[in-house]
Amino acid sequence: MKTFLRIVGILLAALLFQQQALAITIGLAPLTGQKFTPPADVFFDVKIFGLQSGGTDTVLGAFSMDLHYDPTLFSFLALPPAGWGTGLGSVSLGQAVGHLDASTPGLIHVSEVSLLDAASSCGAFCTDPLLDDLQGNSFRLLTVGLYAFNTAYTSSTTTVSADNFVLADGAGDRLSPVNGRALLTFQVPEPSTPALLAIGVLGALLVRRRAADLHSYRQM
Repeated sequence: MKTFLRIVGILLAALLFQQQALAITIGLAPLTGQKFTPPADVFFDVKIFGLQSGGTDTVLGAFSMDLHYDPTLFSFLALPPAGWGTGLGSVSLGQAVGHLDASTPGLIHVSEVSLLDAASSCGAFCTDPLLDDLQGNSFRLLTVGLYAFNTAYTSSTTTVSADNFVLADGAGDRLSPVNGRALLTFQVPEPSTPALLAIGVLGALLVRRRAADLHSYRQM
């Protein structure tokens, strides 16, 4: 009996893990690597996963979220390759409307609404392109740029996060992501390490020079 219950528990855990893995999630992926030394331009992608797997079988018609960063290290950077993805249509061509507010240091609010149809919602009156054709199970929502300006940053790591997700499908119905927050950790070399090394080398040279002067003095 215990063996049977153990097997059932393992199967249920595996099923739960699979459902979570296939559920709609938001992720942050570094575009320029996770290690940098200020001053540096840092870019990362905001991606969505699981739209058409695990029985979801939907498309994304709109989204909004908040992105958080450390304003003592970063400032917002609006330079390529930063920009909107094309999964909801092209913002520059008027197929989608995107809004980005970076006026508050440490906070970027982004939202985008597609003006395109999903094949399941327009029937015979569909006009190309369609959301179904532009989107897959996962795709890039946007790329965000940050400028690491603080060369005296004292921490060895910093995080960028996303939360307050609001998602809707092609018909405007609410979608619920499984994760309430997405995190990305960057590694920043501490400026104190090379500084201490330089001080140590300088100190050793001074001690050696003083010892040499003392030796010369004694020989006089």
